[in-house]
Amino acid sequence: MLQLARRITIMITPARPLAALAASAMMWLLLVAPLALGQSATASVDVTNGVSNLIVGPFIAEPGARLAIELVCHDVSFYDLEEVIAEGCRLADESGSLIHSIVPPEGTAAQTWIAAVELIDAHGDPLLAGRYHLTLETTAGDFTALLDIVPTQLLASHTRFAGTAVANGLSLRVSRLVTPADDGKRIAIRLGDELLIQLPGNATTGFEWWNSVLYEYAVLRPIDETPFEYRMESDPGLLGASGVFLFRYQSVAADSQWFRFVYHRPWESVDPADVFEFTAVVY
Repeated sequence: MLQLARRITIMITPARPLAALAASAMMWLLLVAPLALGQSATASVDVTNGVSNLIVGPFIAEPGARLAIELVCHDVSFYDLEEVIAEGCRLADESGSLIHSIVPPEGTAAQTWIAAVELIDAHGDPLLAGRYHLTLETTAGDFTALLDIVPTQLLASHTRFAGTAVANGLSLRVSRLVTPADDGKRIAIRLGDELLIQLPGNATTGFEWWNSVLYEYAVLRPIDETPFEYRMESDPGLLGASGVFLFRYQSVAADSQWFRFVYHRPWESVDPADVFEFTAVVY
């Protein structure tokens, strides 16, 4: 989903020894380099006294979509990641007026938090087309995704890019988020976008979610080698703690693909306890 183009600005204030900074700067330049040219986009990194301020984008989404924003670690040498705490996530318009603010439980490690942001206003209506700022706030600094909301029919008209901007070994990951609220719906994404499917469950019971429909020529392909990632949401020390199953895909062709997930115990030959279906349409 990340968009980068020919105009890229890297602003770095030295906060580490010069040699180490030079090596890091080279890594940033390699990661930020665009793989396509077209409409204007930007990546800005400012690191002062170990605190980062990263701005990258624009990401493209349709009105009313639900997005997931996460922090990704590229270099564990910068931080003890358990000490990087998520402080919040805010969505604002281009003038800086706040639309939504999400605060995680106190002490939440930033790399384990997935902030779910709906592109709707205070009345529940889809946000109007335009430029917005989606910021993940952490004790390591602020990480902002520039977000362009465009009508669904115009998704395909925006040029696609690939790249990553990194500040002190950390970067943003923005995905189109799918949850049980999307059961039976059609989800619009762009070619090259990432899709994150988040389904609640409890692995301690032996149940797991499984994608029961496989395609030889898939429009969306799994990003991870493992079928899914399971994260506990409640206290892991509690017996029977619940959690979420995470499935990550990336769109590789412009077409549609139907998904059918079943919640079952793999060794049981009975009807699944739950079923979740949706269709992804790639523009």
